[in-house]
Amino acid sequence: MNIVEQIRERVEPRAKATILVVVTGDTPMNFVESAIELARLEDARILLVSLVSAKEEVPEEFYDFAKLEGLEGDPKTWYLTMLGEQTLRPFEKVLRERGVEFESIVEIGELSEILPTLTNVYRPTKVVLRAKDMVRPARWPFRRKIERLDSVNVPVTIVP
Repeated sequence: MNIVEQIRERVEPRAKATILVVVTGDTPMNFVESAIELARLEDARILLVSLVSAKEEVPEEFYDFAKLEGLEGDPKTWYLTMLGEQTLRPFEKVLRERGVEFESIVEIGELSEILPTLTNVYRPTKVVLRAKDMVRPARWPFRRKIERLDSVNVPVTIVP
């Protein structure tokens, strides 16, 4: 390493790599375990994203609860955010126990809409998704639509 590289190394420390991991309500723990191993191999931190569909039904009782508690804003957004936070809890516990550096966020929407924005904002080095999360029902019975990720500008690892 020459003197310029040595100085640059001291002045501009490298940011830790980030692996963006998308989880949903039915994500199994072994998926996150795989992401933890990947993060360890690459000396990366994890950005854990709970993706909640905006089409998720909100129980009528929650609207009553929101009114009674005086929650500001849209009760549906509150409910979906709480649902996403609940999804994150067991995964966060495992990440803490394993000593993995991580950050958690909840996003409401569809994968193809949210993922390009997340990759532009957080600039992860890699995205890890389940194959099941890439498929969603289409309008016709017995057909499914595969999410397009053309606008994602980082490598995507799809886990079966």
